[in-house]
Amino acid sequence: SVARIGSYYFDARTGKWISSPALDELFGIDHTYPKNVEGWIGLVHPEHQEDMLHYLNQDILTEHHRFDKEYRIIRHDNGHERWVHGLGELEFDDRGNAIKMIGTIHDITERKRAEDEIRCLNAELEVRVRARTAELEFANRELKDFAYVVSHDLKAPLRAISRLACWLREDYAPAFDEKGNEMVDLLIGRVKRMDNLIDGILEYSRI
Repeated sequence: SVARIGSYYFDARTGKWISSPALDELFGIDHTYPKNVEGWIGLVHPEHQEDMLHYLNQDILTEHHRFDKEYRIIRHDNGHERWVHGLGELEFDDRGNAIKMIGTIHDITERKRAEDEIRCLNAELEVRVRARTAELEFANRELKDFAYVVSHDLKAPLRAISRLACWLREDYAPAFDEKGNEMVDLLIGRVKRMDNLIDGILEYSRI
């Protein structure tokens, strides 16, 4: 099994390092493996090698920053790829020259896999949200079309009927008997009720 964390001692003057058994297990190396800068770079994933060399020479040895980097490695024994997080503190002599760095390297492969899974799930969720949004936009357009039809194709005839009923009541009421006036009032009431129902449908579609 792969160890989760290992420690190392790096001699900045000779470029050689000493590693704990746990780190050897993480790297998949034994005592015969060359423990120098070239040997370490040989364990770094080819896509990260140039960046890690620049980081070591510029940020750490030249600018004296703390070593704090996540990168991929290729295990020497089986070629398996792992993600690691390297940490290290550099010590200097009185003249400011780097002497040594002591640190740890932590296997973070499972965390990286979990992060990748979360990114995939988020991407899938975004696709679903966009699809759902498109469906809702289409439904909203259909509701707008429905509201237009209700407003224009139903309300316009109702307005005509309402005007006709009011005209009959105003101009011909004396010619109607009591039953006729009741029928006109009933017609006007039914038109108002229908108009209110249409308004309710329109309001419901907006909600």
